[in-house]
Amino acid sequence: GAGELRKKLSRIETVEQGVELIENAIAKLHP
Repeated sequence: GAGELRKKLSRIETVEQGVELIENAIAKLHP
C-alpha cells in the first residue's frame, strides 16, 4: 500500500538513486 511505498521512498538517500530506480522500473515495463 501507500505506507509501504513511503517506506521505500524514505530509504532513497539521493535523488539520483530515486531516478535510477524509476528508470529501472520503466525498463522492466518497456523491454
